[in-house]
Amino acid sequence: DPPYEAAIASHDLHNQIHGYPHYVLREHMIRGLWSKHGWILTVLGQELSKPEDQRLQWLMWHDRDTVLMNPQIPLDIFVPPGSNFSHINLLVTNDRNGLNNGVFMVRVGQWAMKLFASMLSIREYQPEIVLKYTEQSGMEEAIKRPWWNSSVAYVPQRWFNGFPPDADIDHDHTPAHSRQGSLLIHFASNRDGLRPERMATWGAVAKNRAPEWDKTVAETKYMDEIAEYW
Repeated sequence: DPPYEAAIASHDLHNQIHGYPHYVLREHMIRGLWSKHGWILTVLGQELSKPEDQRLQWLMWHDRDTVLMNPQIPLDIFVPPGSNFSHINLLVTNDRNGLNNGVFMVRVGQWAMKLFASMLSIREYQPEIVLKYTEQSGMEEAIKRPWWNSSVAYVPQRWFNGFPPDADIDHDHTPAHSRQGSLLIHFASNRDGLRPERMATWGAVAKNRAPEWDKTVAETKYMDEIAEYW
């Protein structure tokens, strides 16, 4: 799938600039879309088997239909600041249908291992629950529960999971849409069958490092919004 391979490759420069490892799953581990949770558990297990000072602190999951638009944005600006928020272990976003787990961030630790194991067990132990969006609904169901919810932060979708902006981008103030300078664009919908074309169009913008998108953090609204949020 060339459009999707190009989208995955769009993250390479970002990884190089900031020194991020990039783990790509190319085989089904579990039937359906549940491989996402299985793969995250695999990576978490690999990290937790290391001495604590050698582990990654956070993981960011992104679906293959995301194009990295601004490689200058470091991921650590999104993580909870200071000890006052040390209980926050998961950063997610909602769209108009509820949870959208195309992109999210999770703190590496035992909490995360238990959470994703819980998500995977829902189908077997609570088959009566309707999971409209399969693994995404499984995640949404799990993090609603009191013993998980207190450690989950719902952040603005445009921070790192925004959808493509409107053609008139200068007047597009939709909270769910990415904007110039945003980290990435998530092409979640393919109802019209034109997602590959949209991905290719925006992928070309990203590859050319268009100045209206490729901005330093200081040139974006990120820091003000993040400070206001926390």
